[in-house]
Amino acid sequence: GGEDEVGGVVGLGGFEQQTPLAGDDYRQVAGVIQHALGATEQKHKLFIDTDGDLKFSGFTRVAMAMCEHCVIPLKPNFNDFQRLETFLEELHPINGAKVEMIVWNEIDVQKYQACSVTDSESGKSVLLSPSLFPSKAVQDVVLEHDKMMMNVSLEYPTLFTHPAVNRDPGAFAESSTVCMQVYGVTGLASAEHGIPVCNMEKGKLTGGRIEYTIDETKLKRMAENIEELVDKL
Repeated sequence: GGEDEVGGVVGLGGFEQQTPLAGDDYRQVAGVIQHALGATEQKHKLFIDTDGDLKFSGFTRVAMAMCEHCVIPLKPNFNDFQRLETFLEELHPINGAKVEMIVWNEIDVQKYQACSVTDSESGKSVLLSPSLFPSKAVQDVVLEHDKMMMNVSLEYPTLFTHPAVNRDPGAFAESSTVCMQVYGVTGLASAEHGIPVCNMEKGKLTGGRIEYTIDETKLKRMAENIEELVDKL
């Protein structure tokens, strides 16, 4: 942003010992932080990276109480998805952040083109991704999960930024989900060197444990995928 904008990323969680927060103490902590942010004359956007495990920590409750929206990353498998039910049960009584987006991570891409499937129950076409075409197995899992989330949003609309208004999985997928491809070697290089994918350049990347070869076409595809996510937020 410009000089009048302040950006921040706060990490709340991790494996370090945390100070317990009794009862609704997390709301007081969240209120203090919100008041401090509201007192600044500079425009700002705050991004909080926190854990969303089966049982919310005090810090996670602070994050969910002070933020307006949350983005949930999931892998396209049923074991990962099962954790989401407990997450929503923990989120509901906080009455804070709403689920804005489900990000399906580590999508195995077969082709870089739009992927639409037909829902056998409704007979409607569902656009899973405008840019990534995953394997048939991944398509089936993502569609099934999107429908499950759609049904949850119909039952608990206050938990979602864009709750489903009818049983249209295509509309829900478009408003509340996005597919992100596997980053592979490029992702490993980005993590080891601490270089965001959008700032990486093609060629050899040395200085780490191994030498990485960064492909220009893959970088371009990843940048487009990231822009797709940003445009939906």
